[in-house]
Amino acid sequence: MPDTPQIVFTDHDGNTYNIFTDDLEISLEYDGLTVSRQPGHVGITTDPIQEYEAVTCSCTMSGTSLHTLRGQLKDATKAYDATDPKIAVVYDGTNAWTILVATVRVRYRPMGDNLWYVHFTFIERSL
Repeated sequence: MPDTPQIVFTDHDGNTYNIFTDDLEISLEYDGLTVSRQPGHVGITTDPIQEYEAVTCSCTMSGTSLHTLRGQLKDATKAYDATDPKIAVVYDGTNAWTILVATVRVRYRPMGDNLWYVHFTFIERSL
């Protein structure tokens, strides 16, 4: 049986949340890359070399856990520094890579029996 991918999310206050997910998606985005095409000419590429990773995933969470997470994410004072917020993508059970991120979207919907479906969108950031 394959391992379930895991994301360890550390919020701006250093609190950690384990996200076990079956729909992890990591995309490498090339911000500002353009290809200009003109009839009869080869395309001209402009690449400012500003790539970043976008990470989406979802999980099932109890109402109590969601309440705690929501309180942290709605905190009025957020510090983005060299350590937090971040995610660690655990890709084979023991190895991981860490990405400094901004949490750009968290969607949640009730599933019944005090369970919630929670979907996260993280964007890689710089200092």
